[in-house]
Amino acid sequence: MGWRLGVRWAASLGAFMVSPGVTAQVTFADDLRGEIEEVIEGFHAAGGFHGQVVVSIGDSVVVDGAWGMASHELSVPLTVDHRLLLASVSKSFTAAAVLRLVDQGDIELHASAARYLEAAEIDSRITIHHLLTHTSGLARDLLPGTLHTRREHFSTPERVRIALSHGLRFEPGARYAYSSCGYVILGAILEAVTGMPLDRALDTLVFEPLGMTSAGLEADGALIPNRAGRYERLLGEVLPASFEDPTFAWGSGSVSATARDVWRFARGLLEEDFLSPQLQAAVWTDHGDGQGYGVRPFRYGTGSRRPSDGGIGFGYDGGTAGVSTIFNVLVEHETIVVVLANHTPFEINRLSNPVMNLALGYEPEGVRPQDTSEVWDAFVEGGPSAAARHASRLRSEGRRGAVPSAFEVYQVGYGLYRHHDLDRAEAVLRMRLQMSPSAAAWVTIGRIELQRGDIEAACEAFEEANDLGTDRVRGLWNEHCDQDRPTGFMSPRARRIPVRAST
Repeated sequence: MGWRLGVRWAASLGAFMVSPGVTAQVTFADDLRGEIEEVIEGFHAAGGFHGQVVVSIGDSVVVDGAWGMASHELSVPLTVDHRLLLASVSKSFTAAAVLRLVDQGDIELHASAARYLEAAEIDSRITIHHLLTHTSGLARDLLPGTLHTRREHFSTPERVRIALSHGLRFEPGARYAYSSCGYVILGAILEAVTGMPLDRALDTLVFEPLGMTSAGLEADGALIPNRAGRYERLLGEVLPASFEDPTFAWGSGSVSATARDVWRFARGLLEEDFLSPQLQAAVWTDHGDGQGYGVRPFRYGTGSRRPSDGGIGFGYDGGTAGVSTIFNVLVEHETIVVVLANHTPFEINRLSNPVMNLALGYEPEGVRPQDTSEVWDAFVEGGPSAAARHASRLRSEGRRGAVPSAFEVYQVGYGLYRHHDLDRAEAVLRMRLQMSPSAAAWVTIGRIELQRGDIEAACEAFEEANDLGTDRVRGLWNEHCDQDRPTGFMSPRARRIPVRAST
């Protein structure tokens, strides 16, 4: 098999590999592996990271390991052979499968999506390119409603109908707005064009050609060998992640695989015979708003240890209850970094970025992960006010790393909501609002009020979210609130967000 761009890759992910006789490279890679593993182990020791990491540079697989637990119930440690749910990284596989069909002449990039789904009422202006680049105008989420909707089984026609039922947020091609619904439609197009169910289409077009033996689409009730559990750390407890039927995210978020197979995919995007030269370059071309085809392109620099002018990179990330995932490819430097975590909340970039910087020759500063449990213990004992006081004391002591970030606070609040702990969920989310405005926090508070049956309070929360510029409440508003004032036409009130007093 040939390789484009002069890239040379390891043939497999076994023992550390290096070109014969290159002593300097061995020394460099050994030193680098120790530095990277020290960073990873720091994140694991702080209680935050359970997962898999693969790092390769050229012919050398520098790091290939697993940390933490696959099953707390059975006391099973995580290994490199366990499959983890990949969440939105699954979109990269859907995009690659579509591009393979473009290469084969079965799909045209700038053709209307309606051509391939004749039975569905898709706006004829929406093209395959729009769906791939999140510029279709379709809704962000397939199921923006309450928790029970993600626990139902959905067929392909049902997914397509729901994705289209939300309407358009803007004219196709007018701007970027992240859309899982767009990738649900792409999944349906893959089925229609190939005549195969989506799992088999992905196997045939992506997983089998690239040797991704662990990768597959999850389905409710399926027995999946070596599947790792998913967990949430909420107020000092480790809990199984709340159940979501994977069929609601087919095409956009339901593939599981090992980090090794995500690495094989990332490498495959550079292979000479996986995509044509034109489409290969189009994958990581910025088509606007930092969007490629199923990946996000970026530019990067390098450090003194591996001097150069930097270059082009691309990657993608994902997350849902109990998983946080990312892969990045640094094209000119033949470097791939894959990080998969099966415990949340976990800010995946806090680990992947320093690992990537080390691979590039930087000496990342401030990579000292700290345990944030002290603040959550204070919350459990004395509520949000006690947590805020303890966080302030930690900052005054110079221990800012022990203070939960806004991201972590929101994830804990949302996790408690998923576990039906509504009162504590609302308290944590209002603690999040005290840190800074957050449309996501207001949306979840609105969902909590729906669970309680307080429609008026729910709609007030959705209106607060709308005022912050989100379009994630359109479906919720249209279903539960004033039909004469759909969210898309509500005018922001441009005022300070009131936060209820918490004790």
